[in-house]
Amino acid sequence: MQSPKTNFDALLAHPVFFGISDEESAKIAETGVVHTLAAGDSFLKLFSPLSFFLILSGSLSLRFDRNTLPAELQIPAGNWIGECQAGEDMIAKLSFLRPNRLRLDIRAVAPTILFILPEQKLKTFSFQGQVQLIKNLDRSSHQLLEILILEGIELESRARRLSGYIAGHVRQKDAEYAKSEIIQSILQKYPRLPLYATKLVTAIQGEHASTNEIVEMAKLDPSLAGLILRVANSSYYNLPQKVTDFQHAVLLLGFNQIYHMLMDAGIQSIMPKTNDFHKVRFDSVMLSFIAFEIAMASNALKPVAASTIALLQCVGQSVLLLLKKQHPSSAILFDGLDHGKLGSLLLQTWNIPDAICKTIEHQSVPEFAAPEALPHEYRSGVAVLFVARLCYQYLEGADDQDLHTIFLSDYQKHLGLAPLPVKASLQKYVKPGIMKKIQTLPDNVKKFLAAVESRWN
Repeated sequence: MQSPKTNFDALLAHPVFFGISDEESAKIAETGVVHTLAAGDSFLKLFSPLSFFLILSGSLSLRFDRNTLPAELQIPAGNWIGECQAGEDMIAKLSFLRPNRLRLDIRAVAPTILFILPEQKLKTFSFQGQVQLIKNLDRSSHQLLEILILEGIELESRARRLSGYIAGHVRQKDAEYAKSEIIQSILQKYPRLPLYATKLVTAIQGEHASTNEIVEMAKLDPSLAGLILRVANSSYYNLPQKVTDFQHAVLLLGFNQIYHMLMDAGIQSIMPKTNDFHKVRFDSVMLSFIAFEIAMASNALKPVAASTIALLQCVGQSVLLLLKKQHPSSAILFDGLDHGKLGSLLLQTWNIPDAICKTIEHQSVPEFAAPEALPHEYRSGVAVLFVARLCYQYLEGADDQDLHTIFLSDYQKHLGLAPLPVKASLQKYVKPGIMKKIQTLPDNVKKFLAAVESRWN
């Protein structure tokens, strides 16, 4: 509301008006308008890009929302807001805290008094008066900027300390896992991956892994060729025509798909046939296809290696399910265990390459720390898995505010990807590659993608 009375002597004592002549001070008193905002009132209902707004008392809250949790910053009394139009004169060039350009929601924190100076009125001041006012406004702006810079530095310091504390706490918990008799008992009794799967994982670590390696393995192990034909002709893939020749299957599906098929079959063979385990396995399959595309776009990691990591990241979750199944009275205690560490411990007993084990062990780090918190040798693998998981969670229906995206842009930049929101990343980096190979994907994957089509269109 507009204030009927104002103590203009107190107003003109504000530092913004220091050095202004008595005559022009009188102009300010005559031409300016005073408004009072109640707590919670929107400042934007008063705002015009053709005026300057001086906060005489109270404070304003600048709120912004970029598809994440909204954040706020308070601007206390003594500061000003202005967004002038482009022009050649001095006043028109002076802008600060531009609400329109920044798309800010600005509201009064408490009852707040604003003094409004129309830009056109200020242009009637003398040249000297305009220069002095600009100097004063500029000084006020720089003082606020210094405060904001110091606050930003302090917030960055707090964030780093908090990340370090969380990482240290996680490492301390992880070190205790290997000593747990219950966990060690589960790991020792857990079925091992078939030998062919372990050999495949080791093979793809090389620079020149190809279809020939699978063909040679199948020649030495006829059951492997039979497995490929059986899975290729199953309802799992639902191919339009029956495949009767091993070589034909390899040519039809290609190295990546055959490799994925064998690894998935190996993992399936060691998991109990229950709905919980089926969901864990399906999640890993979806994650592997998405991770493959993210790796293709980034060139930071071999796509087939990214796919392998995504397939194997589920083994820790399967260990947790077994722990809960075998110790139902303690199930609630197991929810706090890190499935990444459990998976890493199990994979080590299978002689899986250390780079894969460590990547899976640290898969939760991106939720609370930047890439620099990870050793360089498996930073890219963790980054690909992190971005892929966010994409899959979004496809499953997670809201933006529920996704752990605090450090998403940091990991995207590490991978050489544009820092995009999750949906935009899906559309740019994942969807094109998935759609090209849609006919060779497992039938349940095709059905899932059809069901969530609206999420990435």
